[in-house]
Amino acid sequence: GDCSDAYLLAKTYFDVGEFQRCAFALQPSDGGAMFAGLRGEELFLKAYALYLAGEKAKEQERLESGGAHGVNPNLKALRADLGALHSTLDAFGLYIYG
Repeated sequence: GDCSDAYLLAKTYFDVGEFQRCAFALQPSDGGAMFAGLRGEELFLKAYALYLAGEKAKEQERLESGGAHGVNPNLKALRADLGALHSTLDAFGLYIYG
């Protein structure tokens, strides 16, 4: 197929529940914006992995604090960065944007 090596590596990390590593595998090499150069499946996979990594962190925080409600630490950045791309998002991007 036409999948990049970075996408295949990220998908492998995602499939085993390593969401933070998945997102890192799709990080731009120049350290640019969160979704720089990503389109379609890559953008969706990175955004969804960041969301799930945040949910994992939120659950960990809840367990460590004895049941207090945690907050997904990635939501604000995801909303801001996806919002900036709103006019260029495909169906998958719009789905994850909510």
